[in-house]
Amino acid sequence: MFYLWHHRKVLTIDELANRLNREPKAVYEKLKQLLQKGGISDAG
Repeated sequence: MFYLWHHRKVLTIDELANRLNREPKAVYEKLKQLLQKGGISDAG
């Protein structure tokens, strides 16, 4: 999740999905959840 959050503006959904070995839809949904929560803190 940390990798996903910190690379969301650098890589495309497809690139993130490939690097995380996940489906693009799953990556998109997780990012959407994180954005709705306000992201993740560096301390968490």
